[in-house]
Amino acid sequence: MPSRTITRIAFLQEYSNRPLTLKKIIPEVAAKGYTAAAFAARIGREELFAELSEEAERFGLEAMAFTGFMKYQEAYLKDHPDQRMILNTDEGATDQDKLDINWGCPFNPAFQQRHLGFLRTLGGMPNLTEVWINDEALLGIHADQLGCYCPVCREDWRAEFGGEIPRPPFADAETKRQFILWRIRRWNDVHAMMKSALNEHHHVRAVHLTTPSCCTTINPWVTAVDLASMVEGIDGIMTDPYYTFHEIDFRPQEVYLSECCRILRGLCGSGKKAEICAQGFSMATFNRPLDERDGWWAGIVPAALGLDAVTAFTYLLQKISPMQETYEKSFSLDEYFSRTAPTDFVGIVNSLETQCFDADSDSGTDSWLWSRMFTLGEVARHNALPYGYVPSSRLTEDDIRRFPVVILPNVSCMSVAARDSLRDYVRSGGVLVACGETATRDETGKPLDDTFLQDIFGVKSLTPLESSAQFAPVGDHPAFADLPWPDETTAAYWGGVFEPAMGLDHVVKVDPSDEAEIIAAFAEDSSAANHPAVMTHSLGEGTAIFLAGIPTRNYYRPEFRVAVLNLAGRALGRLILDTAEDKLPIRVKGFPPVVPMNLIRPIDPRLMPTAEFMPCVGEDLYLAVVTSYFKEPMEFQIEARLPAGKKCVKIQELIDDRPVEDFRKSGNRIEIDVNFSFDDCVRVFAFFLGDS
Repeated sequence: MPSRTITRIAFLQEYSNRPLTLKKIIPEVAAKGYTAAAFAARIGREELFAELSEEAERFGLEAMAFTGFMKYQEAYLKDHPDQRMILNTDEGATDQDKLDINWGCPFNPAFQQRHLGFLRTLGGMPNLTEVWINDEALLGIHADQLGCYCPVCREDWRAEFGGEIPRPPFADAETKRQFILWRIRRWNDVHAMMKSALNEHHHVRAVHLTTPSCCTTINPWVTAVDLASMVEGIDGIMTDPYYTFHEIDFRPQEVYLSECCRILRGLCGSGKKAEICAQGFSMATFNRPLDERDGWWAGIVPAALGLDAVTAFTYLLQKISPMQETYEKSFSLDEYFSRTAPTDFVGIVNSLETQCFDADSDSGTDSWLWSRMFTLGEVARHNALPYGYVPSSRLTEDDIRRFPVVILPNVSCMSVAARDSLRDYVRSGGVLVACGETATRDETGKPLDDTFLQDIFGVKSLTPLESSAQFAPVGDHPAFADLPWPDETTAAYWGGVFEPAMGLDHVVKVDPSDEAEIIAAFAEDSSAANHPAVMTHSLGEGTAIFLAGIPTRNYYRPEFRVAVLNLAGRALGRLILDTAEDKLPIRVKGFPPVVPMNLIRPIDPRLMPTAEFMPCVGEDLYLAVVTSYFKEPMEFQIEARLPAGKKCVKIQELIDDRPVEDFRKSGNRIEIDVNFSFDDCVRVFAFFLGDS
């Protein structure tokens, strides 16, 4: 396994219009272990950036540039209003100073060439290694705020297709498909042009600094941002998830950081740079101030999840918070992370096609991302199953084979190539899990009629019901054994209103084949009464698992009109482990752990695990990272399965730099006990291996 390099970037931005004062800080950050310095670069101030980047090089730091393109051009656009981006609701505006948005149009030739010339100038600086391009830009926020409808863009559409650029609501599905693909293609082409301009003199990495909205919130058909295809023409992607600032629905909110890390790593794969700009500041309008915990999380979580570069917004802002000391302490762990790679166990498919061509909601908690993909991510996280997000464009045999388990979270749109790859994946020993409507349309949303569902899952047909339904086991499958049901007395609290359930949302009614094994069925009073809820099917050397819906964290019981704890996700996690546990080199046991709140309010629907397990594996080193975001007392075990010919030389907890001497050995397995207290926010356990 090759080693990896984790770049620590000091983002040096000055806020009082005295940027040369940053020169005095460069020696300071170099002495602290940062390996790169990034500076804001603006048109007309190229010489200033050159001076700062030369000083960075003098102290052995890479020099990087932070740039806008569509944003930060207010002064220029005041004198060139004809170069502004026009939204679909702005076209009739007579006063161009009162448009909904004040960004430049990325396709306007004059606006474009001005910026490309600037990038060529930057690219000519011999010590520049990387440029963050087009800060947080996109082409739409929701259906009535889409860009761009300026005269240039309208003429481009007219030249290619004739007529006017379509607007929602679209006349038909084909018009929408044409519109979406055109916008994504143009957006990707613009960023590829930026990379070409930067590289006219020498190689400079072009990394798009995207808004987290493009990763987590807004449907790609609205933004026109398909990051998986965009990164093919540039060198990497960065985003900036500020979990105490952004209005998000992640629970706990701190997993916004880890979820973005997983998305970036999946988008960039092994050949492109995945980078994060973590939150380094807080203001009075934020949810809470940052503290020492945030420094550990910002420094460790990206490294544990395989990111190539880590920075924070910004060094000076972070310096006035209590998080910077622990953030910089985390750098000492890079020597260990560089010898390992994140464990690939569960790959959850991020389907661009389903979002663009079959999802009803543009954004929010009803969107495909939130109601399907992130819901399955939460199932994996709560069961301590290491996971990542796989772009649907990478459903090739080489990309998915590294995951013992692949989950399709209501992936209704799927190409022939993807279906063929998944068939081969299962036949060769993979575990494929499908939840809800799956492979009923092609990659452009057109209805599909083939044998994929029956071949893989034993599903002859399915009918989407878009309802919720409870289910119960059929027989005594181990996936449903020992679930944390309350005893009769506790279950009867408040008249049984809050008794947990097992249920699925976005249910489909399934007609199974004779080869499928039905291990759970819907209740008799449900919309899918007596139809299969959970099925398994063997194919070649592999196993296919079909859930007739999405296992959400809470289940809404309509008879009481309340949400209750849903144990369906717990059962799915056990089913996955029952099928593929032997492919996990390191895992936690007794997870999710019992915390004091479980004992005091055992059926409170707000209960959820607030710790994450992030393992990494190398040839001579296993790392087990556990974060605790709510700092709850908990106990569990970590088990390492050693490869043949290896023994465990020692075990060390790296945060406190103390040995773990109490462990149990059984065959090739090493197990330790872990105890978290109110004072613990993260632990990193290192299992050092040697030849036996």
